[in-house]
Amino acid sequence: MGKKYIAGVSFADNAAQVAVLELRRDHVSVVHLEEYKNGMNDGVWFLESLREKKAKIFKKVSKVSIALDCASVILHSFPMDTSLNHAEQREHLKWELSTIVPNAQPEEQINDVHVLRTRTQDGVAEMFVVSARRAYLQQIHRALDECKYELHLVDTNHFAGQYALAVNYPEAKEKTIVLASIGEQRMDMGTLHNSKLIGYRYVCESLPEEKVKQLAMFVREASAEALYIFGAGCTFAVMKGLQELGDVKFTKTNPFRRVPISSSLRDTGLILGQEHKFVACVGVALRK
Repeated sequence: MGKKYIAGVSFADNAAQVAVLELRRDHVSVVHLEEYKNGMNDGVWFLESLREKKAKIFKKVSKVSIALDCASVILHSFPMDTSLNHAEQREHLKWELSTIVPNAQPEEQINDVHVLRTRTQDGVAEMFVVSARRAYLQQIHRALDECKYELHLVDTNHFAGQYALAVNYPEAKEKTIVLASIGEQRMDMGTLHNSKLIGYRYVCESLPEEKVKQLAMFVREASAEALYIFGAGCTFAVMKGLQELGDVKFTKTNPFRRVPISSSLRDTGLILGQEHKFVACVGVALRK
């Protein structure tokens, strides 16, 4: 088996990150990383570097996976009666989404539905849906296809972060933990129990002290053993605030903890102290 190259792209807060992984038979390594700001006017600006093949390595890339900004999709949790049949479940989901986007037609959305928890005694399941505009995903597909790339898969920053966490922090798999994707204006928090998502919440907040307050509240409500954070919003002020709380054990997630980086890339110093920004792009590239 020869070398294969796959790119992972993530974006949020007007900045995009790209990671290129080199895949061999029994070895995966990161051979290219970059971050750039939104410099294009179209809706797929985060693909700019790949489309223009600014780095030579992009000519070797065959597949591209995308981690969407959580703000670009609908994230919604709601209770559902477990006695409903499949048709009734679809109708319930349709109604739930109509309360958020009143004029949207079902065929205009692509939905990824998860069961967070089931309260058997109450006959209720707590559901969680990620809903993306079909036209938006088609635009991404066309843009990549025009450049001879295969769109491998599409996820969100938070779910891509979950995969990076599982690969790099296996000790977290059998615990109850909180994983938080922290942006400049928004924060997405998920509770993972034995690697399964059982709770989710997001808040739109830019003040570091408010982010710390919301994180602490979510961790305590979840009775979590640890907090893992990533994203451009992991600023000194946020980390200092968490440290001052004392009772919230947190880790700034490093997607290269168990995923090797090429020596030439490491020598550039690009990622030193910035590892947390590349969690989602590395995570989505690692997904199979």
